Amino acid sequence: MDQSAIERKALQILAAHNAVVTGDHFVYTAGDHGPDYVNKNAVTPHVRGTYHLSLLMAEHLRFLEPQIIIGAVAVGAVIADQIAWMYSAQNPDKPEPLALLVDKVPYLARDEHGQLILNEKGEPIILERLELKRGYNKLLAGQRVVVGEDIVNTGATVKEVVRLVREAGGIVVAVVAMVNRGETVAADFGDGVEFYPLVTVKMPRFPANVCPLCAEGRQINTTLGHGAAFVRAHGQPRNEF
Repeated sequence: MDQSAIERKALQILAAHNAVVTGDHFVYTAGDHGPDYVNKNAVTPHVRGTYHLSLLMAEHLRFLEPQIIIGAVAVGAVIADQIAWMYSAQNPDKPEPLALLVDKVPYLARDEHGQLILNEKGEPIILERLELKRGYNKLLAGQRVVVGEDIVNTGATVKEVVRLVREAGGIVVAVVAMVNRGETVAADFGDGVEFYPLVTVKMPRFPANVCPLCAEGRQINTTLGHGAAFVRAHGQPRNEF
């Protein structure tokens, strides 16, 4: 199946689950705003939808011969497991790849002197970072690794997974994703890494301080994305005109 056929099929699956929402006001993971949103949680609870998307992602790996598929946090882990399974089914004559997880670990924010950073309520600020746990770092050395992701926004999460894999001695050969929502390209992940999103959807995004949707007073969606946290901190936009 060529890339155009893969993209058409993926778009059909996403549309069938109403996963692409347009014409609203969303806050994305990186804090920027925009009118469109790809809701991965509309698809991933559905076994058939996830199965078929994973099958399409596995199509790209036929000639890469991955030894490990790795994903970040819960959804990434599900995707990695599904891709590994689909790849094994498509290539029964090749060794079965392992499916691994990168965990998200909370930690307390500290300044350069090691002192806790507090919020306006005097409470410690809790941040999160990605880590290889469960002894998975010992499995990566010298292995050909594919990173599986659901939605690539800025690519920051995938870049961090790539860094962790390389630190553990793994060889990242490709990144596969359901949707590339930004303008991320293979070169962003370093030399020798292929990038295979099923769908590339270019969605406008704006820094929060110059967001035209905020200037219009358009209410932020607090159900999808990170709108609820933004509204708790800043309130809903008001039309100043």
